[in-house]
Amino acid sequence: MDLSQTRAIVVLSVLLMAFSAVVWWQGAPQSGVDPEATALVWEVDVDKVVDVLIAHADGGTIRVTREESGWRMVEPFAGRADAEAMDALLQALGRLDRGIPVAGVDAPPAMFGLGEPPAARVTVVQGDGARTTVTVGDAAPVGSRTYARGADGGIVAVRGDLTAVVQGEPSSLLDARVFAFDPGAVRSVRITSPDGVLDIAGSGHDWTLRGVGRADPDRVDDLLVGLLQLRFDPVLPLAEPVTSSPVAVEVEMADGSSQGLRVGVDDALGVAASTLDARHGMLVPGQLLQLRRGPTDVAVRQAFGIRLEHTTAVTAETPLGRLDAQRTESGWASAGRSSAQTAAVVEALAAVPATYAATLPPEPAPWGMVIVTEDGRVRRFSVGAEVVDGFRVVLDESAGLPVRVPADTLGEALGSLASSE
Repeated sequence: MDLSQTRAIVVLSVLLMAFSAVVWWQGAPQSGVDPEATALVWEVDVDKVVDVLIAHADGGTIRVTREESGWRMVEPFAGRADAEAMDALLQALGRLDRGIPVAGVDAPPAMFGLGEPPAARVTVVQGDGARTTVTVGDAAPVGSRTYARGADGGIVAVRGDLTAVVQGEPSSLLDARVFAFDPGAVRSVRITSPDGVLDIAGSGHDWTLRGVGRADPDRVDDLLVGLLQLRFDPVLPLAEPVTSSPVAVEVEMADGSSQGLRVGVDDALGVAASTLDARHGMLVPGQLLQLRRGPTDVAVRQAFGIRLEHTTAVTAETPLGRLDAQRTESGWASAGRSSAQTAAVVEALAAVPATYAATLPPEPAPWGMVIVTEDGRVRRFSVGAEVVDGFRVVLDESAGLPVRVPADTLGEALGSLASSE
């Protein structure tokens, strides 16, 4: 930097310091209005912006566009944009409406980051098609201000240090969340790993663990929440994406769209991973515990799926007796039994566990039936008479897959049914 350039910066610094002192003595501007910012820069309604293109001095470009699902980066690579980062960018662009004229300083535009090419050139497109461009320079040496070109081509100082959001790396605008979905819109989740395959499908309270049986809706919720907690740390947009991996996740939504993850191997920074929408980054190894859930972690653990806080009716028909239990405001009720006796039978049936193995058991021979009602949904469970290796077989007719239940535990539950009559 030569002497004339140094003198220009010093003079500008003095001007900005003087302005700051005037504002301090007069009191803070109302509603963020800068009384000295008299030079028009541009007129843009940032709430109506649907496309942003940022061209940097080094030739790099960033382009993000608004879609129905939110902001998405399309240059220099594709990927879901971070909502908060985009809000910060738009707010920063909104502060570019007016600036303080920089006059009386003999310095070339390049000293302000406004030469050719400038530090950044930002073009926005609004919903009505209006296209507007502004030239942004470097941060001012005094105060939280940034140089820019006014609408008349003059140099102005606008509010805020915009360099972080306007001149930042593309990765700063990318969404670090691996997944972003509405749990209520999920229809299937498939996790493939060296441990095996977890494949569930359904919605709401009705989930099926493919090849196994029913999935517990509460445990499915836990799985979905765990996936939503995955974060890239950091996002690495220029790294080689993971295409072949030992661990893969795919989440399919009700509208047919899907989100996915491919996980690589450990290195010094963590575990490399890539999403199906071309975002790439590192995962902390501890996060991968979310992906180690297997069928036994998600499957219904109770043979009859009785959830005491949700189930509204339980019917049992076996050679040992019959139960018709209804939930009331005061507890469980059934004909010929006290509330306490009825509750004891329901709780005993609810406690009968389901066990899983690599091979499915045969369907049970007809012997008994347990019918469970919850929120208007009715499930029928066929109970088998045969004892196989200490287990009976129960078939959830809605899921179509049989499970094993300990014969002694089921016998105790059914025994309490007979003794309570």
